[in-house]
Amino acid sequence: MKRFRPDPFVTVLILAVVAASLLPVEGDLARVMDIAAYGLIMFMFFFHGVRLPGNAIFRAFTNWRLHGGILAVTFLLFPLAGIGLSSLASAWLPAGVAAGLLYLTLVPSTVQSSVAFTAAARGNVAAGVAAAATSNIAGVIVTPLLVAGLMGAASVGAGSEGVGGNATLKVIGLLLVPFLIGHLSRRWLAEWAAARKSLLGITDKSAIILIVYTAFSAAVLQGIWIQLGPPSLAILVALSLLLLGAVNLICWYGGARFAREDRLTFLFCGTQKSLAAGAPMASLLFAPAQVGELLLPLMIYHQAQLLLAAFIAPRLAAPPQSP
Repeated sequence: MKRFRPDPFVTVLILAVVAASLLPVEGDLARVMDIAAYGLIMFMFFFHGVRLPGNAIFRAFTNWRLHGGILAVTFLLFPLAGIGLSSLASAWLPAGVAAGLLYLTLVPSTVQSSVAFTAAARGNVAAGVAAAATSNIAGVIVTPLLVAGLMGAASVGAGSEGVGGNATLKVIGLLLVPFLIGHLSRRWLAEWAAARKSLLGITDKSAIILIVYTAFSAAVLQGIWIQLGPPSLAILVALSLLLLGAVNLICWYGGARFAREDRLTFLFCGTQKSLAAGAPMASLLFAPAQVGELLLPLMIYHQAQLLLAAFIAPRLAAPPQSP
C-alpha cells in the first residue's frame, strides 16, 4: 500500500491550494510574495547548476538515439497530444484549465523522480541522469518558445496578455542565467551543495509551494471554484489519466528496439512531466490570475505519474518468469 500513498510534497501542494481557497492573498502582500518567489526560483536554478556534473551533459550526446527519442517525446509527441486534448477539453472545461492541459505537455521531464524510477526498474541510470538534465536545460528555452507558438491570448482565456519574446527572455534571465552561473561555480560550491542536499531540496519545494499558493490565490479571487465544479474536475482527472496512459503505452512499445536498460530509461524519462520546472515557468510566462488554472492539470498529472511509475517500476525490474 505504500506505493499508492500520495507523495508528501503533493500533499503539501494540495494543502496550499486549500489555504489559498480559504485565505487568498492579494494586494501588496501578494506582490511581496511574488518577489520572494522569484528570488527563490533564481536561487533554486543556481544550485541546480551547481549540482549538475558536466559529464551528465556530455553523456547526453553519446547515446543520441535514446536521448533524441526522449526529447522528441517530451517536446514533440506530448505537445501534439496536448493540442488535441485541450481542444477536446474546451467543450467541458473553463478556458484556462483546458489551456493548462496543453501547458502540461510543453514542460520538460522531471529530474529526481525519472532517475529514481529508472534505477528502481534497473534501467540505464547514467543515461537517465543525462536525459533528465538535457530535458530541463533544453526546456528553459524550448518550453517558452512552444508556449509562445501554441498558446496565444485566445488559448488562455479572457484577460490574457499572451506570451512573446519578452516573456521568453524573462525565463532565460531568471532561470537559465542563474543555472549557468551556478554550473560555472561548481568547482567552489559543489562539495558544499552536496553536503546540504536536504536543505537545498527544502528550498526548491518552498519556491514551488509559494508559487502555487500565490497563483491559486489569484485564481480564487477570479472565481476558479465557481467555474470548475466537481463534474468538471472529474473530467479533468479523466483526461489527465488518459494522456498518462497513452504516453506510457507509446513509450513502452515504441522503445522496443532499444536494449532493455535503455527501453526502461526511455519509458520513465519520456513520460514524466516536471512540476518543479513547470510552476516557475508558468509564474514567469503568464499573468498571475491565469497561473492557478494553468497549473491544476500539471499537478494532477504529476501525482498520477508518480503513482503509476511506483506501481510498474518494481514489476518491470523483476526477472521474466520461465514458461
